[in-house]
Amino acid sequence: MLQIKYVKDYCVGFLKDTLEVGNCLIVRAFAQMYNISELVTHCDNFFLDNFELVLNGPDFKELNPDETEALIRMAKTSDSSSEEMIFRSIMNWVKHDLENRQQFFKRFFQLIDIKKLPTSFLKVIKKTEWTWM
Repeated sequence: MLQIKYVKDYCVGFLKDTLEVGNCLIVRAFAQMYNISELVTHCDNFFLDNFELVLNGPDFKELNPDETEALIRMAKTSDSSSEEMIFRSIMNWVKHDLENRQQFFKRFFQLIDIKKLPTSFLKVIKKTEWTWM
């Protein structure tokens, strides 16, 4: 039994050492699937340090609505997150599969503090994206 723990610990260490923007969400899902809380926490901390890159990466666009909402909520806890960046991430996620995801826009939009969005940004969004919102 001790050998299995050793192998598990070695694998967890390897995944921590090789964690990067391109695999963060996959490793996090793996850690959640196998209930490896230490690795989930490590992935969450990595995400918070690199959330803008992760939210704009291809894996983010493949998440289901609940996973997407959880990461957006997590990103909002970071002092360095901006409402504009989070709004753009939501837009990118929805537009990735507009036909099936448009229904989730309102749910995610409620996570945005619209008062923190610059007026100039809102004007651009109104001109370019308003037709499907």
